[in-house]
Amino acid sequence: MKGYMVVIEGVNGGGKGMVIEGLEAHFAQQGRDVVLSKEPGATRFGLRLRKMILDNEYPELFNESKLLLFAAARAQNLREVILPALQADKLILCDRWATSSVSFQGYAEGLPIEVVKAANQVALGPFQPDIVFILDIDPQIGIERTRARNAEADVFEQKPIDYHRRARSGYLIQAQEDPERFVVIDASQPPEVVLAQIIAILEVRMKAAQQDRNLLSA
Repeated sequence: MKGYMVVIEGVNGGGKGMVIEGLEAHFAQQGRDVVLSKEPGATRFGLRLRKMILDNEYPELFNESKLLLFAAARAQNLREVILPALQADKLILCDRWATSSVSFQGYAEGLPIEVVKAANQVALGPFQPDIVFILDIDPQIGIERTRARNAEADVFEQKPIDYHRRARSGYLIQAQEDPERFVVIDASQPPEVVLAQIIAILEVRMKAAQQDRNLLSA
């Protein structure tokens, strides 16, 4: 793969949208071809699934059903959007990824972690993004930010605060398990500080990745 994939993750209210918008503007100004992706929602199927679950059209859905639906949308996103973009040497900025299923369906909702990871394995095979940023914030602050921004909360934002605390723990555990791929950022800082920190890290990581690829192709 010639491109580079960046995932922005974290509990609600951490500022993912702001970061992705800032990264897109920064790297587009540098002449990089940027592709935006979202979980779920990057494909026609993903958009339909997003509406079904977030709007709570099917409140009778069990956690196992949601897990498999998210995995199906992720499999489609990978093959329809992400792999072609990487082959074309594009920079992918993805709002959520498999990390979310582990944190929300696993740690927050209580499905066995090995089951969640198995579903992701079916959807993605050995594929991994290049880097995952966790925008870490106290879930109470995050929910307050989200509710101040949106008049109507989606089905996940309506969950009790303990749910979001479990999800946060899931993110931090994943970061501890894979410190080479995950970077935890304090999202309680001013937005411009958060963005600047992420850009600084990406500049170094992307340069190193390009150097590695040059060596392999030499």
